[in-house]
Amino acid sequence: MEWKIKEKPNPYDVERISQSLRVTPLLAILLLQRGIKGVQEAKDFLHPSLSSLTPPQNFPGLEKAGERIKWSIRKKEKVLLYGDYDADGITGLALLHNYYQKMGVEPEVYIPHRIEEGFGFHMHVVEKAARNGVSLIISVDCGTEGVEACWEARKRGIDVIVIDHHLRKGDLPPAYSLVNPHIYPESPGKELSACGVAFKLLQYLDEEEAYRSLDLVSIGTIADVVPIKGENRTLVKLGLKLLPSTTRKGLNALLDLCGLKGRTLRPWDISYILAPRINAGGRMDHARKALDLLIKDGLEAEEIALSLEMDNRKRRREEEKVLKEVEFMEEDGKIRVYAGKGWHPGVLGIVASRIAERKSCSAFVISLPSDKSFSFGKGSARSRNRADIFSLLEKSSHLLLSYGGHSRAGGFEILPEKVDEFRKRLKELESEVEEGKLALEIDTEVPLDNLNLKFFREVSLLSPFGEGNPEPLLLSRNVTLVTPPRYVGGNHLKFWVKGERLHFQVIGLGWAGKLTERIRQGDRIDLVYTPRLENWEGEVRPILHLRGLKKIS
Repeated sequence: MEWKIKEKPNPYDVERISQSLRVTPLLAILLLQRGIKGVQEAKDFLHPSLSSLTPPQNFPGLEKAGERIKWSIRKKEKVLLYGDYDADGITGLALLHNYYQKMGVEPEVYIPHRIEEGFGFHMHVVEKAARNGVSLIISVDCGTEGVEACWEARKRGIDVIVIDHHLRKGDLPPAYSLVNPHIYPESPGKELSACGVAFKLLQYLDEEEAYRSLDLVSIGTIADVVPIKGENRTLVKLGLKLLPSTTRKGLNALLDLCGLKGRTLRPWDISYILAPRINAGGRMDHARKALDLLIKDGLEAEEIALSLEMDNRKRRREEEKVLKEVEFMEEDGKIRVYAGKGWHPGVLGIVASRIAERKSCSAFVISLPSDKSFSFGKGSARSRNRADIFSLLEKSSHLLLSYGGHSRAGGFEILPEKVDEFRKRLKELESEVEEGKLALEIDTEVPLDNLNLKFFREVSLLSPFGEGNPEPLLLSRNVTLVTPPRYVGGNHLKFWVKGERLHFQVIGLGWAGKLTERIRQGDRIDLVYTPRLENWEGEVRPILHLRGLKKIS
């Protein structure tokens, strides 16, 4: 893999931030490499606080939505909360549901079935709501696409509030209030997930309740893979601090089941351990149980946690089954389309992500009907390179029954007989995808002897790491291999290196078999790594996590 070292920042800016905040020059460099432009911005980045959040009134449509919700409570109207079936939509729904309950109102809830109904704000739900006397529908993580359903609601005298973050080309829904930062050029918060937008609404309605809900907001934000910068950084950092001590019985039980209870949590723990279990209900059964996990108490909440754990195990089996079939399919290029009969529609997004990561491509995965129960195929897509998924779907929309999503991910429906033409169309669009080799984006080059314990402690201030805020990557050249690499834990490497004076331990997680050339004790190497301060058997020590290695010939 190519190594690409970022351009060095202005030495004056480095010195100014280092002196003003009393941090090492190396940390100042890492801040500048993340787009930080001044001392105050650097201070806010290192020490995010609730006071730095954007006032919710700055979001177009939000104040109008908030006042309508307050009116619905005063008049004890029948309210329907309508949400998407993934972790972002579920957590956003939980925020509003808990607020209504706190205000003495029990709202109705509707979450569409992922497989039987699919994504979106559906007409038949509006018709049923009208029959049941509902006068206000609040949609979370969907609704921007629901133009026809919104018109139907207006015709039947139902107000609709849309809380969303999805892109939309063409006509907008005639909602009472549309709160979506992407719809208004002047709106802040374009980095927010739908749960993040719901948080801004709750912040307007009940600031104290909003801040108590940051544990849920951090889950929705991380699970939706939105950038962890700007307002998201504050929401995630503060939310992760709340999660280990959450008072939500179901969430506590789920944390316990997956081994996260009582631990200091990272975005990785949410992305790969907690969120998949919350999503498993909607993938393998129905997402309502995931919402119940977050809003119910007592023994029932613990039973739901166990049910989600079982759903997640089933999801893994289905996922592996599809991945095995995909391995035998001959596809190549920057954009790849995989289609198979009877693949479980609930795992398509995860499979697309795995393929995109393994094969460094943008992956479109389609489940074709194995019988005549469905007349169309369901698809999911994920971007790994610089392809814009929403744009690709839009440019192929004449071949699709429906589609939606954003730049990194999307979903669609297609007739089986159109799949080959769809694959051909995407191959034509490959030329528009900007070419870019996979590269290690190295923050800066630093002599190994310049590292010190103060810097290792400072690195944690840059967390939480994730989309839009990756862990720092440093390059130290011409270091000496003190011990030969040895295998540990079956799939990992461990060895020691030194500069002129200092020795450091290097850990290569998953690096077994990745070394392309033989290196021995005493060899000189160039080393790319992430610096971490870790607790190892009760002792806190600096560790270099291996990211790249080249032997000096």
